[in-house]
Amino acid sequence: MRIYNYILFCCFFVVLHQTVLAQTFKGGAIIGSNFSQIDGDGMAGYNKFGLQAGVTGQFKIKGNWSLGLDVLFTQKGSATTLIGANKFGHSMLKWHYAEVPVWVRYHDAKGGFYFGGGLALSRLLSYQYLTDGEDFSELFYTPTTPKKMEISYFADVAYHFKPFLGIGFRYQYSLFPAGRMCIYPFPPENERQCRQFNNLVSLRLMFIFSALMSK
Repeated sequence: MRIYNYILFCCFFVVLHQTVLAQTFKGGAIIGSNFSQIDGDGMAGYNKFGLQAGVTGQFKIKGNWSLGLDVLFTQKGSATTLIGANKFGHSMLKWHYAEVPVWVRYHDAKGGFYFGGGLALSRLLSYQYLTDGEDFSELFYTPTTPKKMEISYFADVAYHFKPFLGIGFRYQYSLFPAGRMCIYPFPPENERQCRQFNNLVSLRLMFIFSALMSK
């Protein structure tokens, strides 16, 4: 997907509610940071910082409940400074995705909080394996191979300061293995040890272009 096509789609998605679905559909924009790791790569810790940005839309379905989805560009991966006998220095995995999370949320209309969760479908756009700034992505001993598609589950909570502005926290984890690693640092004893899972938390600002929690 070329970047200008993505931008045009995002703009269309955001303004749609102004012209067609203004009474039931609420749209907005999201920008934030991911703090991620990849379980199974030997690099523990939420040390990889990445961008999360896109658009969001939701329908009020009943009472304080809503159903919605996001269209996001999201940067996942892991990073660490390796130590010991297999030390190579600073290593980083960069997995970049186009992602569509679908969710259900409960809105606390009086308190300004919402709580929700759902599933996300992600399409891998690019990946890199860097060690001390050098790109080893295409070499045969690259330690990890991400899958083109990923399904993950997530839970989130947010607080709206104003009807149009909120801050949120999301925890997300791969439902199925998102990649495999069977070479580094040593071949595992069985295939189950090759599995890798995206594990991340996100801090996000949300700009909602219509009042969200009116009854």
